[in-house]
Amino acid sequence: HFDSKFVVEQHLAKAGVPYTIIAPAFFQENLVSPMFAGSMKAQGVVAMALSAKRPLQQISVEEIGAFGALVLEQREKFLGKRLDIASNELSGEQVAAIFSRVSGKPLRYMEVPLDQVRARSEDLARMFEWFEKVGYSADIAALRDIVRSIAATTDSTVLLANRLLTLARIEHGGDSQHAPGNEPQARHGHAAGQIFGEH
Repeated sequence: HFDSKFVVEQHLAKAGVPYTIIAPAFFQENLVSPMFAGSMKAQGVVAMALSAKRPLQQISVEEIGAFGALVLEQREKFLGKRLDIASNELSGEQVAAIFSRVSGKPLRYMEVPLDQVRARSEDLARMFEWFEKVGYSADIAALRDIVRSIAATTDSTVLLANRLLTLARIEHGGDSQHAPGNEPQARHGHAAGQIFGEH
């Protein structure tokens, strides 16, 4: 499915029409989809076809919508650009640890063999193979700078600004409620509640 998206992007670039391409990383909400949530609840595992310490950039659909609104409101700033967007980067082990803390239920990470995924879906296997070997490369720090520079000029950036600037503060140890780098614990709390019926 990455290939088909690239074809669309090429068509836009050649069409001679105004465009901006927003390319989001892995959706955080995927973690509460049946593909992942079932094994979390039934077996106590976060299971993906990635090595345990391989970081994977993520973003929530709420943040994608907020960034889309920003692009529409600040149209001239983004015309003709392709923007890779993400708001955090976590390994499978980190995701399991965060879900364990926020749900109060012990979870561990389990790497699923790629051949097992390929038996179900070649497209899905190719995606996870790309995650492992290449991966998303959004410049999260630069995205935060963009939000900082225009957050005061438009109301619809407030949500996105709060999210991304909070991440920046946490990474620099500016939040006494969480250890540096642990802010995704709060961001995944709602997701854990969806899976385990709590929070």
